[in-house]
Amino acid sequence: MKYGLILVIMSLFFVESFSQSKAENILFDMINKYRFNKNIHYLKWDNLVYNVAIDQTKYMSLTNNCTHDQQPETDHFSNFDMNLFRQKFKRHGIDTDLYTVGENCFIGYDIDTLNLSQIAKKVFDGWIKSPPHHKMLLDIDYRKCALSILIDHNNVYSSFNCRD
Repeated sequence: MKYGLILVIMSLFFVESFSQSKAENILFDMINKYRFNKNIHYLKWDNLVYNVAIDQTKYMSLTNNCTHDQQPETDHFSNFDMNLFRQKFKRHGIDTDLYTVGENCFIGYDIDTLNLSQIAKKVFDGWIKSPPHHKMLLDIDYRKCALSILIDHNNVYSSFNCRD
């Protein structure tokens, strides 16, 4: 009985820990296959980082704002605040004094005719076409990552977050 209860609790933890969506799985696999084809090590899924990614996609959905530091964006990214960016990771237990962190964000509109694979590909292609986002996808220093995809009102919001 005792061992049965432990197994039930462990299985609930496992399901909770790895509850990413099918679209998130597709996109994460795309990124790892792309890295493999470039002779770069695979990324390991990290649940603390996943919480950061979820936080970011929810923020972007609520504000319809593609920013990294969770404040209103101005022209030319002039108001970017690195402290606010780091606080986002620290809120989820990732010490940015110990780890290097990074983030790619994406907002796409009018996705009602796309299936989950096409949505993941749209996000992936957006990052590939942007030199700084592409560079982060291929960064060899990152080991642990996660991403979140949120589909809301015919739009897709995604955040890919990493740490070394």
